Amino acid sequence: MEQQNMDFNVSEATRFLEHYKKKKAIAKAGFLEELIKTNNNFNGKSIFDKKLLLENYYSKKAIDLVLADLGYTLDYSSEQKHYDCFGNPQGKTSIIVISKK
Repeated sequence: MEQQNMDFNVSEATRFLEHYKKKKAIAKAGFLEELIKTNNNFNGKSIFDKKLLLENYYSKKAIDLVLADLGYTLDYSSEQKHYDCFGNPQGKTSIIVISKK
């Protein structure tokens, strides 16, 4: 059984995830799914007030909307660009810090 972080409401997040999938809100669903996975990787420790490096890039607007639905705020948002060994762009990921309202 996976250990739950008491700060992050996984059941509420899962409910919103299903709602986003039904509405075909792909960016919101993708971000929330990754946030739930990130929370699970913290093994019961808080994900709040820490820099979280996500696997994918999400727009600040999508992040803000999802966090507002969950009752959290976005304190910091940045992007990390990735390059191959020849210096060619290979994509980017999001770096965020969230807190409770």
